[in-house]
Amino acid sequence: MIGVGNSAMDCARTAIRNGARHVTCYARRDESCISASAYEVSYAKLEGVGFRFCKAPVEIRENGLICRDTVKNEEGKFVQVEGSETFYPHTGVIVSVSQGSESNLVKTTTGIETNQKGLLTVSEDGSTTREGVFLPAAMPLWVPVPWSRPWPLPSRWPSPWTST
Repeated sequence: MIGVGNSAMDCARTAIRNGARHVTCYARRDESCISASAYEVSYAKLEGVGFRFCKAPVEIRENGLICRDTVKNEEGKFVQVEGSETFYPHTGVIVSVSQGSESNLVKTTTGIETNQKGLLTVSEDGSTTREGVFLPAAMPLWVPVPWSRPWPLPSRWPSPWTST
């Protein structure tokens, strides 16, 4: 999993629930910079999701991912360490990052096309122009949401940390 936001946590946990034996989330920055809520991260860890921090993905390959190490410079920004490329073998890679294609991952991976706005080009089933690479946000809803609910919506959702 490339990304550590709430969507990435959802994708990672769903992958485990659907039979993935190991799921690892890769992040360019350190653990203090996770954009997902602490709640989402804690449940992902409980369900067995692993994390690799300070790893900037630079290329998706058929059998894994190549990342460069990152370090925080004097200005406090994370920069890639040239020559630190490491291959991490995987049977699949899910990209769950911000909507902009800011990273070099899209620019340096062959076979992935973007539109005029720099967003990944995807078909109706969520597949990109590269074989085996999908965009989770483009997937159709699995469960239709009814217009009227047979139960009232609570005024405040209960906390997962307290008993009801």
